[in-house]
Amino acid sequence: MGYSEKYDFYFTDMSDYHRKYSCIVGKRDRKEYHRQYVLANEEKLRERRSVNKEKKKEYDKQYSQDNKEKIKECKEQYYQGNKEIISDKHKEYYHANKENRKDQKRCEKYRAAYGITLEQSKQMILEQDNKCLRCGEPFEGKGTEKYAPVVDHDHSYPKGDPNSIRGIIHSYCNLMMGNHRDSIEELKLSIDYLKKNGKRP
Repeated sequence: MGYSEKYDFYFTDMSDYHRKYSCIVGKRDRKEYHRQYVLANEEKLRERRSVNKEKKKEYDKQYSQDNKEKIKECKEQYYQGNKEIISDKHKEYYHANKENRKDQKRCEKYRAAYGITLEQSKQMILEQDNKCLRCGEPFEGKGTEKYAPVVDHDHSYPKGDPNSIRGIIHSYCNLMMGNHRDSIEELKLSIDYLKKNGKRP
């Protein structure tokens, strides 16, 4: 038995050598031909894919419906054989996209509570010159920090109604107004109380 270092295969005789050599060279030629064909017909192939896109989508849908158990078994088999790899990939993805997930959760919260996106709230802050609409002082920090920006809205509106938004104010300002239940009468009572019982002249 012989061995070809150049083409990395064993052969029993010259006839076997030429047969295997033809397969390797032929495969290379086919790959090169395919590459050249794709480059020369890129637009044509793109149009063909576009035309057959719906057909393929329909075929894939039908195949999934007809082979549910088979697909399920294949997935389970792959999972059992690659548990560690899958776990490592999940951990890697988790750490790489930690900040993105936080933004996504905030965006979902904003849409559910106020009917706007996170980007729209950031645009509102820019339109307010990065200042609180209540006290006029600049925003600083994030989350629940005292001077962090938060959306102030009228609770009498249905949840998720963008018309409920009054503006972006400090977390601290929002808390104070919330303590007075967004009531002008409650605020007046506090003002009258301070005027009557305040220690400073």
